[in-house]
Amino acid sequence: RLPARAPPMSYAAHEPYSTTSDLSSAIDLIEHLPQYGVPPDVVAQLQAAVRELQEHTHALTLELRDEVAMREQIQHQLEHQVMHDALTTLPNLLFMRDQLQRALARLRRYPERGFALLYLDIDGFKHFNDDLGHQAGDAVLYELAQRLLESVRPTDVVARISGDEFVVLADTGSQPEAAERMAQRIQLAMQQPMHIAERALQVPVSIGITPGHRHYRNIDQMLHDADVALCQAKQGAEGSQRCALFSRFSADAAA
Repeated sequence: RLPARAPPMSYAAHEPYSTTSDLSSAIDLIEHLPQYGVPPDVVAQLQAAVRELQEHTHALTLELRDEVAMREQIQHQLEHQVMHDALTTLPNLLFMRDQLQRALARLRRYPERGFALLYLDIDGFKHFNDDLGHQAGDAVLYELAQRLLESVRPTDVVARISGDEFVVLADTGSQPEAAERMAQRIQLAMQQPMHIAERALQVPVSIGITPGHRHYRNIDQMLHDADVALCQAKQGAEGSQRCALFSRFSADAAA
């Protein structure tokens, strides 16, 4: 003979444990106890015990919510620290790589969603540290970060990736020349002296530009080409013209 089939398990057996619902059921049950001959003083004791348990449960719930909120806040702070530069508060290389990867994937899917990478650094930054001290050098980096933020649009991403090197991920859409206009705005902003350590400092920068293209197999290739363009810019003209658009021909000739 086949064994008798076990009766199906009720839905209640699968319901998650709920202290609130159990207490409500207990209150309903206690209210009906007098009709079964339970003495009033016993009913009163049970009701008092349930009320005390409700208050304790409520306090534990509030405490748990506060703990969860604190943990979420700590996690958010840690994530921010991992993805941002402590000095300038800008996103760092890790954050920029993630954004660049997303931009490249988006471009492959939507060719009209163009972008460009601007790679820049300070010309002769070592002299600021050597002549004025590292505190003044940090102030220069912080001021440069602020001027970059003022020169870009809300949809662009500015990051400090190392030392005096910064990257701007520019949302150019269907206008690739927009990146060159942005570079001009940055150069114009840098023509204004920085007042640091009781001195008016001229802080020149060089900028290399690499337009996003679907032929890039990975973001490291694009970062490399932007760095090459930066080197090309340093070999070019002075001042506001110290900017170069990546050229494969120029890169091969330099190699």
